[in-house]
Amino acid sequence: MRLRSLEVADFGSVEKAKVSFEDGLNVLHGPNDLGKSTLAAAIRAALLLQHGSSAARPYIPWGTTRKPTVTLVLEIKGRWWRVHKAFGTSAGGKSVLEWSNDGVTYSLEEEGRGVDGKLRDLLEWGLAAPGGRGGSHGFPKSFLATVLLGEQAMPYRLLEQSLESDAEDTGKARLVEALQAMATDPVYQQVLEHAQTRVDEAFTAKGKRSTRKGSPFERVVGEIKQRREASEQLTAAVAESDAVVSRLGDLAAQRDRVLAERAANARAVERIDAALEEARVRVGLQTEVDAARGALAE
Repeated sequence: MRLRSLEVADFGSVEKAKVSFEDGLNVLHGPNDLGKSTLAAAIRAALLLQHGSSAARPYIPWGTTRKPTVTLVLEIKGRWWRVHKAFGTSAGGKSVLEWSNDGVTYSLEEEGRGVDGKLRDLLEWGLAAPGGRGGSHGFPKSFLATVLLGEQAMPYRLLEQSLESDAEDTGKARLVEALQAMATDPVYQQVLEHAQTRVDEAFTAKGKRSTRKGSPFERVVGEIKQRREASEQLTAAVAESDAVVSRLGDLAAQRDRVLAERAANARAVERIDAALEEARVRVGLQTEVDAARGALAE
């Protein structure tokens, strides 16, 4: 399926917009509140929502009674399809589905309630038939519908959806076809062969972990052993380093004590030297006194 164009009017915050899509990746970009998410919601509504569903009420412009309208052109298996929906629970809501071989001239295919049933057949997304027992009156749910058209604000829904919960098997069949087509691609085959080679290296034929020499698990076990031994060596080195640091701390404290004692001894030596010098002076003076007394006695 390829989207070709989208045209909306009075849809939520978008008064009018028209977008054309080219082959390959198309990106809608712009500042916040420009209407990008609203356009994505319009595509979702055109493909999945019945025109009379109450789930379309949030798309009615505030303060008006105008009906949101969406026209979506898409290409499926070589044929062009144009979906036009005007949403409203009262009179005036409608659905029209047209087809074309050239994308220019269209012919009516379905209208009214039959449009949504035909769209589900065309999409093959595993969606239940619209309305009725087991059907959906709001947005229908399936794995592919959630993956391809999931709401931006609710990405977790991707993890809640499963193929097992699909109402129809068409989605499963589409995925099987896609995988089968992918399997014929040479690049995919190379990747698959490489992956299988790695699996064969790691596991036995019975699916158990391989323990033979050279297997990935054996290499990992050997690497774990080497890393454990290295860790033990580093732990021992850290312990030795901590002991050295502790010894250095003790030596630094001892050095500080010795320096303090040395300073005290230096001050004591200075006092002794001063006292010695004073004694020498006193001895000299005493000699002079004795001489003077002798002279006086004579």
